[in-house]
Amino acid sequence: MAGQDLDIPVGEPGCTRWNGWTVSVRRRFITLLAERGCVTYAAAAVGKSKTGAYALRQRDPVFAAAWEVAIDIALDMIEAVLIDRVINGVKRPVWHGGKRHETIVYSDALAMFMLRRRRPLTYANVRAAETVADPGEARAELHRRLKLLQDRVSGHGGG
Repeated sequence: MAGQDLDIPVGEPGCTRWNGWTVSVRRRFITLLAERGCVTYAAAAVGKSKTGAYALRQRDPVFAAAWEVAIDIALDMIEAVLIDRVINGVKRPVWHGGKRHETIVYSDALAMFMLRRRRPLTYANVRAAETVADPGEARAELHRRLKLLQDRVSGHGGG
């Protein structure tokens, strides 16, 4: 995607706005927003203010829809990077015997965050399950969760 503008509608072709937010400027802004996920960066890169970008978003529903698509693309990229870090770790420098070496560090907190996000029924309430002292309570909680899951799968439950 880098260097190539996204091919999504951003407004009427040939529409030149008095404030300079032409279709080509809007398309470039949306592309940069998708690449970086940062309104300030995208606005500055096209020579506009972030205030102007937010104002245009408020006035133009087509531009607002393109903005949402761009943010979704940026979030997908962020998620992919985080998943890669969970699986492959991150190289960190360490010093041993006066020499620099690299080690790979894995983040259990990031892994847990990703699991809770992707599999909330399984991982969202880990602490609550760990603190149940009475096996009868634990069993009742398990049955309650299984019932919720069964209701969701069969389409009878909300949420």
